[in-house]
Amino acid sequence: METLFFGIVMVILLKIAWIDFKEKYIYDLDILIATGIITFYNIYKGDFLDSVFGGITGFLIGFLIFGMAYIIY
Repeated sequence: METLFFGIVMVILLKIAWIDFKEKYIYDLDILIATGIITFYNIYKGDFLDSVFGGITGFLIGFLIFGMAYIIY
């Protein structure tokens, strides 16, 4: 199951990388599809709360970097 999941996610992320490389744009639908698949897998595996805490931590770090860059520039 994990190999199939990682293969699907890898294909989606490679598609996103290729489109970004060619068009310099990332489509919202691609991000939503990847997010949905990863969320479904985390619920299936049983570690959804760890993913939520990781997402919150990543958001806070990104917001801190944005805030510092906004203040500096």
